[in-house]
Amino acid sequence: MAAGMTGRKASNIAIIMDVGSWLPAFTAIFLHTGRKILFSRKTFLTILILLFVGGIMGYAGSEISGGGDTAGEGADMLDALVLSFFMPIIAMIFGGSMIRDDIDDRSITQVVTSPVPRSISYMAYYTALSYSLSMVMILITATGYLAFFSQT
Repeated sequence: MAAGMTGRKASNIAIIMDVGSWLPAFTAIFLHTGRKILFSRKTFLTILILLFVGGIMGYAGSEISGGGDTAGEGADMLDALVLSFFMPIIAMIFGGSMIRDDIDDRSITQVVTSPVPRSISYMAYYTALSYSLSMVMILITATGYLAFFSQT
């Protein structure tokens, strides 16, 4: 063992190095959680936000005159609307209920009692949440972009 390396740190490194043992579990948790996030009842809220952003950006695009820096104004408005307002709200809604949904439908017991380290399980949950939020934010931003620039 290297000098200054504790037993716990060495075991964590050994777990990370043994990818073949935890990668199938990571993939299963990631896919299960991603499906639950993207195809849940919260998807209705995401669709409403998507329509709201499309409507606001479409209206703003129709009201801004052709002169000036319309691309800069549209990008600033989209940044303020999506990144500063809706992204934190969606992250709290999806992230706050991610583990709670697994507890409610009792699928968390299968994850906790599996021989996979909890750090790998939590990393799979976080990765699925990050991926799902990225897909939702790309969809909302693309809708706002298309709604704004189709009007100008």
